[in-house]
Amino acid sequence: MKEKHGDIFTVLVGGRYITVLLDPHSYDSVVWEPRTKLDFHAYAIFLMERIFDVQLPHYNPSDEKAKMKPTLLHRDLQALTEAMYTNLRNVLLGDTTEAGSGWHEMGLLDFSYSSLLRAGYLTLYGVEALPRTHQSQAQDRVHSADVFHTFRQLDLLLPKLARGSLSVGDKDRVSKVKGRLWKLLSPASVVTRADRSSWLESYLLHLKEMGVSEEMQARALVLQLWATQVFKYNRFLNPDGSEKKDFYKDGKRLKNHSMPWGAGHNQCLGRAYAINSIKQFIVLVLAHFDLELIDPDVEIPEFDLSRYGFGLMQPERDVPIRYRIRP
Repeated sequence: MKEKHGDIFTVLVGGRYITVLLDPHSYDSVVWEPRTKLDFHAYAIFLMERIFDVQLPHYNPSDEKAKMKPTLLHRDLQALTEAMYTNLRNVLLGDTTEAGSGWHEMGLLDFSYSSLLRAGYLTLYGVEALPRTHQSQAQDRVHSADVFHTFRQLDLLLPKLARGSLSVGDKDRVSKVKGRLWKLLSPASVVTRADRSSWLESYLLHLKEMGVSEEMQARALVLQLWATQVFKYNRFLNPDGSEKKDFYKDGKRLKNHSMPWGAGHNQCLGRAYAINSIKQFIVLVLAHFDLELIDPDVEIPEFDLSRYGFGLMQPERDVPIRYRIRP
């Protein structure tokens, strides 16, 4: 279609006209269009209901963003960043220390995904106790691992769930996993945790003000675990390894060569916290671990195309690594 019609074309699919915009020079003028013209409200409701069984009365994403934005900026952002660092250290160093010295093997995606989601969960949803003790931190590791492994089962089935193509066995599995997650993240369970983030407190208050039941609040909290971020390995590096900042199309420099956090009215509110978390994760791994590919000649896997439009892009297969705490 692109070769025949160019970078911008409209197709009729299922009785609806869909305009495909592939010209990056046009993005900036489009993303700032009024919400009356560019609104993902209907798509958000579809995902909430189809995937997470969440139905919020009088749901207004603009109002929700306005209420949650202050909890992800300034002093609250600093508090989140500091808590994330502490929780990342606990998850990364505590797990490896408990497992004993020597090399440990797992997939690179699993290693990164589990560390960031578990630490992020503890940061936003709270920890076992304050002040932290060796026992409470061990409980945090066990609990966060339970949350991650349960959520991961649901995450792997998200594309099928969204498209309504689950098998009978998958449907039973999804039902059990959702029930487990709703129990783990029920408001009654969450409010007993220490050092909860201001984001969580504001979000729970927002749900209560909308008249959302405790059962539906638990489902909404599971929805919040679903993060979106995309990274394409070496596209943003020059041949010498330095950061590449200039990209061109048709001889004209692109204003926005990368939009991993969205743009315009739909830009991610938590992007500063997410960027800080990724930097902390990388620094901790480089400072404390020896990490290497099990197969030095392994090829970088392609993206799993079935996950397009469903949050984090993941590889078709994981890349086996081994790691150990640096002596």
